[in-house]
Amino acid sequence: MNCPACDCPLGEERLHGQQVHRCIHCGGLWLSDGDLGPLIRRIESVEERPAREAQPQLACPRCGDEMASIDYAHDSGVRINRCGACRGVWLEAGQLEQIVACRGISAAEESLAQAMALDLGRTNRWRWIRDLLRSRLLSGLVAGAYLLIAGLSGDGRTVFGLVGFLVFPIACIWWCDGMGRLTGVSFGAARPTVTQETPGDFVAIGGWLLLLCPAVLMLASAW
Repeated sequence: MNCPACDCPLGEERLHGQQVHRCIHCGGLWLSDGDLGPLIRRIESVEERPAREAQPQLACPRCGDEMASIDYAHDSGVRINRCGACRGVWLEAGQLEQIVACRGISAAEESLAQAMALDLGRTNRWRWIRDLLRSRLLSGLVAGAYLLIAGLSGDGRTVFGLVGFLVFPIACIWWCDGMGRLTGVSFGAARPTVTQETPGDFVAIGGWLLLLCPAVLMLASAW
């Protein structure tokens, strides 16, 4: 193949472990379809060299079709030539380094970004769990189901006793942060006094354990 810019022969060489064709005169590079991205990712750090503007309307060195001058990544400012037929890319001398520089993400920065994304994903999952623990709608539906079942049984004393039981777990779920800040109180004569604040999430978990007790008892009695 010959260089589309100066018509000199293109020599084969390996650049960062990848086979490319380079002009022995102007230093331009010919990359086959799909070679540009992997080559850029292999380059960790290069010294940027001044490069000429890409010449428009060059002929493809492989198939002879006219190549289009395009802006790499749409807004990089690096004009490269791409063949519409074989999808090959022609880079002027120094343009590969310019493309790497415009990407602006080192391996360390990319690793940091991935770690931050992973941490954000974990945070979002924990936030979803916290929202579920503190859900007034879900806990209210559970309490309402209990009262409906008790009401259908026709026993008013059972309904009244169930309402008294549900007050505490519902309070722990709906106002878990406020309940967690309570100190100096004792939930029963034989129980120890609360001396330190309790995290709201723990209070909500305790509320759910109490709230689900009637369901567990009903399932156990059904067996």
